[in-house]
Amino acid sequence: MAKSWRLAGTDSPRRILEGISASQDVRVGKVFLVKSAVDDFVRRRIEPDEVDMEIMRLREAIRRTREEMEGLQAQLARDFGKDHAKIVEADIMILDDPLVVNETVRLVTEEKRNAEWAFHGGISKVIDALETIEDEYLRHRSADVKDILRRVLWNLAAPSRRELREIKEPVIVVARDLSLAEMAQMPREMVLGIATDRGGRYSHTAISARDKWRIPAVVGLGTVSQSVRDGDTIVVDGNRGVVVISPTPAEIEQYHEEEKRLRVQVTRAKPESREPARTSDGHELDLSANIETVDELDLVISQGANGVGLYRTEFTFLARGDLPGEEDQFEMYREVAERLKPDYAVIRTVDLGGDKLLPGLHTPEDNPFLGWRGIRLSLARPDMFKTQLRAILRASAYGSLKTLLPMISGVEEMREARLIYEEVKENLRREGIPFDEDCPLGAMIETPSAATITDFLAEESDFFSVGSNDLVQYTLAADRGNEKVAHLYEPMHPAVLRMMKYVVDTARAKGRWVGICGEMGSDPLATFVLVGMGYDGISTNPIVLPEIRSIIEAVSYSEAQEIAETCLTFRTSADVRAYLRRNLIARLKAKDGA
Repeated sequence: MAKSWRLAGTDSPRRILEGISASQDVRVGKVFLVKSAVDDFVRRRIEPDEVDMEIMRLREAIRRTREEMEGLQAQLARDFGKDHAKIVEADIMILDDPLVVNETVRLVTEEKRNAEWAFHGGISKVIDALETIEDEYLRHRSADVKDILRRVLWNLAAPSRRELREIKEPVIVVARDLSLAEMAQMPREMVLGIATDRGGRYSHTAISARDKWRIPAVVGLGTVSQSVRDGDTIVVDGNRGVVVISPTPAEIEQYHEEEKRLRVQVTRAKPESREPARTSDGHELDLSANIETVDELDLVISQGANGVGLYRTEFTFLARGDLPGEEDQFEMYREVAERLKPDYAVIRTVDLGGDKLLPGLHTPEDNPFLGWRGIRLSLARPDMFKTQLRAILRASAYGSLKTLLPMISGVEEMREARLIYEEVKENLRREGIPFDEDCPLGAMIETPSAATITDFLAEESDFFSVGSNDLVQYTLAADRGNEKVAHLYEPMHPAVLRMMKYVVDTARAKGRWVGICGEMGSDPLATFVLVGMGYDGISTNPIVLPEIRSIIEAVSYSEAQEIAETCLTFRTSADVRAYLRRNLIARLKAKDGA
């Protein structure tokens, strides 16, 4: 939960708010406060002769909002890829939703509310329904619907409104919450950091700040938008998960020094050739990238990745809204194989379910994260599963591909999937269609049950990839999308570290390659631990690859092993992080001075 405090025994305006670190680094800057048009609009009763005018105002505001959103959709397609732009397409559809439009018109005509009040009432039912639903993805969608509400209200109130695109100087953006649409509006070169009342490590704000923008962000602060004014000086400390309001001169100087040091380290972390990452004493491990679409391959290659350690194929399904056929999938996987050759790509079969629901395929579940998802869905829909496996195997003839199965929880699932895999291979042989006979089939380790029987699974699987996001969530029984327990979701928890060490030890004892492909791989603090534990590969967001490579080069393998062993002796995640932070700073300083 968010906490705040003042300097004890003083009347100083200085305050510290504690939230959730969504993206590391630190910045000092002036506040740009995003005021909520959702709350600050005029509610008034209208006269009967004003009804037509209010409806006309409303329709004009919706038209202008649609134009803005269509322009934003084009921008998202350029900046983030066409699949991400599909999110805005769903938002645009809300503007034409008969339930919203008809209810709004009714409130104007029958209850004589002004346009602002009526539209707020019409769309609030949608927002309330989304915020009470258990599904994480749909719950986060409420921020996007609020963005539609805000835009329509602002278009009704124009020209008095101020937009994020109007930022003209370096600032720290403070808001109750930020949607993906709002993030896309902000001029990147002018945004030093982000601080929000709401959000978790996996909200749109967090992912964009961490993976796309590489700026510090602290979310889940509770009251930061009510605690600052435009122009206030604050510190966003993404390393420690705090925001300092009205810092002292000494603190400002200290944070500026930390900014400079971190900037030097990042600047020196340049993309390298596509070679394995090496510790200072020559120990090698694969450093690959996670992708969601083929559009990201240019970035993967430019950042010096050893390949793709995780291709999340379900995002193509979600972007289309239906099940793609074999040929469509084959063309995508073939492009990945050909462009990365001779490096490999791990193609994960669809991990639909949980927070990734496909219309027409899924029905509501009481607890979707523990329900019909991943390999469970694939085995229940062998037609869909075989189509994807055929596409992957056919593409394997054009490069080095591996097949990865998500959400494995037991040996039975792995055996059943293997039988289907071999059946698909036999059918391809009979049809005379070429494929790589040795295309490996691996298991994703993201459930505690799979982690504790890695030795058994090693007899059924060719390799392993640890999905730290779900493994942490299931181990700690903490929903990573639930703001009320987000502070409990901690990859550095001793139980998580012990489980991850057991996985790598048992896998290597059976001669199996084991890597990690979750968000933990993007955390610079975790790098020493993963290397020292003996993981063969780290797959992460391509943006952070040069930084992770630089950290690996700053430590010897023997030192990393000692660091990992020491981490396993700590009793709290706070102690683990403090110890790792000291080691990271010391080794990067030594590397800078070398």
